[in-house]
Amino acid sequence: MVQKIFALSLCVFISACVFGTKNIQINEDDKFALVSISSNHHVSYYDFSSRDEEDNAIGTFKMPGKTHGGESPVEMTRSDERLSPHPVSVLMKGVLPAIERDFASSKIKLIPFEKVLKNKKYMSVVKNESSEENNIYYPDGFGRISYGNSALMTSLCHELDVSGFVVIDIQFLKEQKSAGLKHPRPISAVVVLTCSVYSRNSKLILKTVEISKSETLVEKTYEGYDHEALDKELIKCFESASSALFSKI
Repeated sequence: MVQKIFALSLCVFISACVFGTKNIQINEDDKFALVSISSNHHVSYYDFSSRDEEDNAIGTFKMPGKTHGGESPVEMTRSDERLSPHPVSVLMKGVLPAIERDFASSKIKLIPFEKVLKNKKYMSVVKNESSEENNIYYPDGFGRISYGNSALMTSLCHELDVSGFVVIDIQFLKEQKSAGLKHPRPISAVVVLTCSVYSRNSKLILKTVEISKSETLVEKTYEGYDHEALDKELIKCFESASSALFSKI
């Protein structure tokens, strides 16, 4: 418990978008299915202002413009990836059990992930389009699904015997920090956790976005940075964002 409180204290919370939480019409025996969970394929540079809601299951981050150091985030990301790629697959594998566990104590009750992933209809309509080039990652079994298709989702929810479904996106990001004349500039961890809950006919019930930023800096050289050190901060930020999110639902 003390460790968790300490981890949460290292991160700054920002509630970016919350609606529908005050008047959620959910019965006690309603159950939901997590039908998609996605992330960026590799740790990218943070630029919330350029977020495109339609780029993946929930959203992704485009990276235009210049930073304090004069390089564009796109150029920095390409440089980082060329010298030392930083995939998020291990991070995602670590947070999946936490998501399933935390939903169990929330108002939104999920059926087991396994029940969804082994459903024949789900397997026939979902497409895992993980791609380094497009910077999108789906854990094994999950993938892109046309959750805006009311007829499809109504049919799937009926087969899964649920009242609705959930779509989650987790962005594991790095933010370049100002450090005077120092170059390369250090970075810190940022996690953006987006959760959307829909009725079985694809009507949005609730959407919340939690942003958690680490105050701990990770030094960066021209060759890259310590991936393990940043991963530790990213996990702490995820825990912070998750705690804030589940306190609302």
